[in-house]
Parts: sequence; C-alpha cells; structure tokens
Amino acid sequence: MTSFAIELERQNGIYYAGEVVRGTVKLRCGSAVKCRSVSVQFKGQAKIHWHTGSGDNRSDYDGNTLFEDQRYTIQGNFYKTGLLDNAGENAYFDKIHNLGVIQIPCSSQETQQLQLIVRVMDYDWGRKDDLLGEILLDVPALAKSGEKQSFPLTRKGRSEKGEVTMSAKYMPYDALFPTTSQSGTKISGDIQQDYCLILHIHQATGLRKADWVGKNDVYVQVYRPEDSKPGEIMPGKKLPGPQKRMTLPAKTEIIAPFCFSLRRDAPPSAELGVGDYSHIRYKIRAYVDIANWRDPFAKTNITVIPSRPIPKPLLIQPYVEEVGPEPLYSSCCKIGKSGMVSTRLELNRIAFAAGEAVDLSGSTVLYEGNKEIYADVFLVGQYRLDAYHYSTSRNRNFSMGPRVPLIPFQEISLKNTAFRIPAAYPSFYGGVTEHERMHYACLKWTYTISIVVGGEGCMSSVVAALPVLISSSPPYESALAEYKGVAPKKVSFGPWDIFEHAVLGPDEGSNIAPTITGPEDGGTTVHMGSPINTWEGAEDNYFVGSGGQESMSYQPMVTTFDGPQDSHQAAAFTDTTSASSSAASADIGTLLQTMDAEFDKRLAVGQWIRQHPDEAQSLSPEDFHLILGKVTFSLDQPSVVGELLAGFEASNKLTCRHITETMAACQYQKTEVASMMAPYANDPENKDLVLQQLDYSFDKGSVSARFAA
Repeated sequence: MTSFAIELERQNGIYYAGEVVRGTVKLRCGSAVKCRSVSVQFKGQAKIHWHTGSGDNRSDYDGNTLFEDQRYTIQGNFYKTGLLDNAGENAYFDKIHNLGVIQIPCSSQETQQLQLIVRVMDYDWGRKDDLLGEILLDVPALAKSGEKQSFPLTRKGRSEKGEVTMSAKYMPYDALFPTTSQSGTKISGDIQQDYCLILHIHQATGLRKADWVGKNDVYVQVYRPEDSKPGEIMPGKKLPGPQKRMTLPAKTEIIAPFCFSLRRDAPPSAELGVGDYSHIRYKIRAYVDIANWRDPFAKTNITVIPSRPIPKPLLIQPYVEEVGPEPLYSSCCKIGKSGMVSTRLELNRIAFAAGEAVDLSGSTVLYEGNKEIYADVFLVGQYRLDAYHYSTSRNRNFSMGPRVPLIPFQEISLKNTAFRIPAAYPSFYGGVTEHERMHYACLKWTYTISIVVGGEGCMSSVVAALPVLISSSPPYESALAEYKGVAPKKVSFGPWDIFEHAVLGPDEGSNIAPTITGPEDGGTTVHMGSPINTWEGAEDNYFVGSGGQESMSYQPMVTTFDGPQDSHQAAAFTDTTSASSSAASADIGTLLQTMDAEFDKRLAVGQWIRQHPDEAQSLSPEDFHLILGKVTFSLDQPSVVGELLAGFEASNKLTCRHITETMAACQYQKTEVASMMAPYANDPENKDLVLQQLDYSFDKGSVSARFAA
C-alpha cells in the first residue's frame, strides 16, 4: 500500500460530547491486493492495568469499559456490529452507544427488494469464530413494519436456541455522507449509493453456549447472499456463508467518507497515569481485512471534551469542616509529639470548574507547637480502578497555591493567599451504572479539597477535607447569588456520593451551570501534560498510515475557566475564520444566512445562542424549524438541537410545538431529537402531539417515558 490515511474534517481533532466526528479514509495500493473488506471503526473506551508483587509472585489486573464502538464497511460485502465481551447467553447491544447500528449503502431497487443473512457470532481469538445462529432477513418488510421484530435463530437449516431483535430504516445516502468534504476532497464515485440502510441490532438473547470455558463474546455479522444458486436459499436448508473475496485495484485511490456520533454524555479523553496505566481514549482505525494475515491499518486519535457533570443546587451552597485540636507527631508511628493542630476549612461552594479561583477567606489553621510547620492546600484526586472481581484505589495531590507558613500559637487565616483549581479532568462516575461482566465501570475518579498540616518526611499530618465536584463548566453567577450570605453547614456525604447531587446524563437540563457544547461557550482549552504516544506494541505493528508512529500521538486537553459567568454574558470566544460574523445581529435571518455560509452548522448556531441569549430563549417553534432546515446532513441535526437546548435549558420556555416543528425538519432523526427535547418540555400534557409523529411504536414508548411525569 503506497498510502493509507485518515483525514478529519476538524484538523485539531478536538470534539465535544454530542458532536459528529466526520472525515475521510484515503487508500492507494501499488499493486492489486486481495482482501475481504475495507472498514473503519470508531472506538472509545477506558482501559486500566495494575499489578502487585514481582517475579513469580506477580499478579496482574486488567479492566476496560466500552463507551463507543461503531463500525462502517467502506468496501466489501461484509458488515458487523461492535463486540460485546463476556455477553454470555444474552447480548444487549443498546447498552452501548450505537454498538448495534450497521450502515449498509444500497441502491434504489434494494429499498424494495433486499435479502440479508444475519449471523450471531461468538468471537474466539486465534481461532475460527463460532456461529451461534442465523436468519434470512427480508429487509424492506422489516423497514415498512415500523417495529422492532424478533426472529428465531437457525443453524445448519435447523432451529437453534435464541433470537435476534432488529429494526431497520432507509435514509438517503447524501443525508449521512457529503459527496465533497469540507477541504474539497471528492468521494470516490463507486463508494456513493442512492440510499443507506440503517440496520439496528438491539439484542440477541437466549443464545447457546459456544465455549466450554468462559462466556460468549458476541457480535453480529450481516451480508448479502451472493453467488447463490436457484433454490439454495430456502427454509430448512443451511444458509450460505459470506463471500469474503474482493480485490483492491492497483494504483487507484479510494476516498471514502465516515461519520460517527459521540454520546451526548461522552466521558473526557483522559490520561491519568494511575497504576501501570489508566486512560480513556477515542480512536478511529481504518483497516484492510486480509484473511490469515495481520490487517494493515491507519489510526488517529481524537480528544473529547465532556459536557457533564454539572452541579445541582446542593453543591453550590457553603460548607465547613472543622478538625482538632489533633496531635502532630514527629513520626508516622505516633512517636514524639510536635504540637496540636486545629483546622477550619470553609468553602462557599463545593462545585468548581478547572481553573476557577477558590475562596478560602473563612479557613484558618492554629498550630500549638515549636516546629517550623507549613499548611498546604491540595486538590486531592481519588481514583478507583476495577478489574471486576478486584479493585484498587489510589490518591494524588495537586497543589492549589503556595505553601502557608504557620506561626506557633497564632491562628493563621488563608484569606490573603490565592488558591485556584488546577487543570484537572472533570469528576467522572464511571459512565456505566451496571456492574455486569460485559459492561461495568473500570475507572472512575472524584476529588476533595484538603488543608494538610505536616506530613513532611516521617511526620504525621492533620487533614481537613471537603468533597468537591470538578464540573465541566462553572455555575452561573446568578445561581451563586441565591446562597450568598448563607451560613456554612457540615457536609452530609462523601466524595463518592457527590455524584448523587450532580447532573450526569444528557436528558436532564440545569439552570445552575451551562452545558458546554463547543469552544463558543467560553473557557480556555489547555494541554494536560505532554502529547501521548498511543502505540500499543504488537497490536500496532501493522500500522501503515501516513506519519509513522508520530501520527499515533495525541494531546489530552481540558477546558479551564477564570470563574463563574452570568447566564446572559456572551462567551469570550472569537474566531475570525468561522461563524463569528453572526455576532453582528441578533436577527434570526442573520443566523440563517450565516448557516448558509458555514460548513459547521453547530458552531454557527452555538455562537449565535451564546452571543444573544435573550433572543435564543425567545425562538419560536417556526424558528426551530427554519434553523434545523439549514442542516444538510441528518446526523448533524441532533448536535444543533443540543445547542438550541443549551440556550433554552434555564428558561422553561420549550413547548411540545417546538419539538414537533423540529421533528418536521429532521425527517430521519425524529426519534433522536424528540428524545433529546422531551425532558425540557414545559407542557408534557401535550406529548401526544409529539408521539403521533413517530413511526415506530417502540420509539413512541421510549420518547413518552422521557417527558416529565
């Protein structure tokens, strides 16, 4: 292969939760290459590893949590879902964002007549995968039914244990993929089709056990029954296997688009360095599937900035923690008493964004002794690594300001010392609430703010600590004003319980802090340490992408803030190269003109909303329809709706008519946008207006459940 590259539409590779990751794969072969398919995969996951002991007594522990695993076949008649490790007898693909979604380009004729063979498989590393069951699917019939349907599995023409549940719909190809990229690159003509089938594998349940040891690792593969003889495909006969044969032509460049949507509550890219390794990474990997050979591939990483967590009211109230008097010893064995310490830690809130100043004017330290002693203020990260049956916890201190020298027998106030939250990843609850072998939280972290006296060398320490939430954005000044002057109280929960008092999911709005959806929301994006090389040893030995190993590095980032901003304060973001021209006018017509001129519709809408918050909260249902009508690609429409919701979330002005008008403009994303908007509707009694526009009964049920009771 003379060239193999992944080009992102956004060159800096920074994306925000809920956005669409777009780009192109470019491949050129010097000579013809026989293969099974060419595919691209988007994967986001947490991975951890630590060990205890050494040599013969060493024990290693691993864990991973999958947040995204979306795959798209560029060329070839072979499509498949992501993999559910340790699924066992029941594989629930809907638990992981878009894991069971398969995109299959097809012709106009195939919207009326198309058969696919759907196989449920058990993945076996180093061996041939096991067939758990299969069906012959009439795709147009499933799509026209407007329902989820369950199909009993067969194997070798006979009934087999289990069933697979699916739904299907057709979308115009150009509603998903541009024929020309933002940089002007034209897509290969043979890649484009009239339509794209969206086949959604929801679950495969009641499956047989394929392995003597361990559980089934389940995925689903789909293919057209090519080269079948007349009468070969019929009830009671074994279905033909996939024809995994194709040839990539010599000296012909293949240019194919891809688009993957991020979870609206996507965890941050994070490199924690706890244990042997602990990180959350997002990567795009394009590869050529060659039988009995390591697959040559190209890979690039992206950085994801989260929009969660944000605090609920309980976290923006004043709290205090008083410790002492407690003895301080010269030795950690509590030998040699060095004096007594009394500490008062007072915070006007316990939710901060990275970079914010912290007011410790009500905090004091009294040291009764004769040693030279200092007080330190730390943001303490508490990290929990879980290998399912085994777990470990680690702490790490981040300095928040200069050391404070203590004067014996004199109470020292911390009001004259500047303290600030360092650049830190927002608190993370793990991203998963279940604890099942196939899907559990392997990595989570939380924080405290601590005043530490002593602790140098062998000296003991006295610590006063309060749990804090490091949020994705700072609270509004107007929200903080409500609790100004309120007497501080003792906290009644710990650092791991703090998530119960925060907005974690995408379906709950907040009038306490803004939802961060892009750089237009303010703040400064800063580097977290040095660039990380994501080369993963033998797994990456067949990397043939452009740029060599250097192209595998990426830069973790966090967004920092100087402090709270008013809910009506325009974001301090300017960019003369993009949609900032919309700042000139609050008129909806100006916004629509700007959207016509800009490729990034989400950014154009986001800037306008942040610069004109009053006008944004007054947008009519008809305005929503006009704005969404300007969004060319259907996968981009939910991210634009997210911007509109961010402008409305503190207003309580969103109605069911806003939802129906938005759905009318989002023909192929009606369920997604209705699900996003339903929790914000101030008139849930009118939800039937929304539900009657949905095609699928199961969609009606899921959207109905999102409206407030």
